[in-house]
Amino acid sequence: MTATAADAGGADAAAARGADGVHAGFRVARPGALPPAEARLVVVEASAGTGKTFFLEHRVVDLVLAGAELGQILLVTFTDKAVAELRLRIRDVLDRLSRIGAASAGSEEPA
Repeated sequence: MTATAADAGGADAAAARGADGVHAGFRVARPGALPPAEARLVVVEASAGTGKTFFLEHRVVDLVLAGAELGQILLVTFTDKAVAELRLRIRDVLDRLSRIGAASAGSEEPA
């Protein structure tokens, strides 16, 4: 599998995310083995079972959280099944993050 993701704005993306992985007031865990979110282009080639899908889903989420539009991200896979799996996983991560953000915003309101 080969994947290329466009940058979400370089230094602007890093500033929006923060050096410690904080997005919009909540922390997003990133494994240290991942390239930095502000890396302009990333190509992933690896054997089965090495975590490519995990990496790609988190790469896209990093870019979206940094302000990228989905139309700015190119992700290439070899099968329709892989596309469906990535779409599902990316939506799931973004949905979970939005719920965390909404719950955090709701808990900060005065009683």
